[in-house]
Amino acid sequence: MGDRPGLPPMEETVAALNRFQPRLLVGYASALKPLAAEQRAGRPHISPEGVMSASEVLTLRTAAELEAAWGSTPFDAYAATETAGIVSPCPYRNRHVYEDLLIVEPIDQ
Repeated sequence: MGDRPGLPPMEETVAALNRFQPRLLVGYASALKPLAAEQRAGRPHISPEGVMSASEVLTLRTAAELEAAWGSTPFDAYAATETAGIVSPCPYRNRHVYEDLLIVEPIDQ
């Protein structure tokens, strides 16, 4: 599965997910992508009702891979450790800032 410094082997992650059977799968795009490949290979036996990518950029290609693995379009939220949620998309493919939760301060043009 490749090198995953500081993380358990993918087999352990898959086994833990199979035991837990999550209804919602939330993670970084970089963590969800290899898990989606495992799902397409038939190793995890999970059927989450939804998948949410948070904090990292979710590319169109990775979003398509997640959708192929779990059958639904992933929800993409941009967040940071310092403030949690910052932005999320709407059904019209726009992104909306959580203005009631934070102040956005542009620092250059």
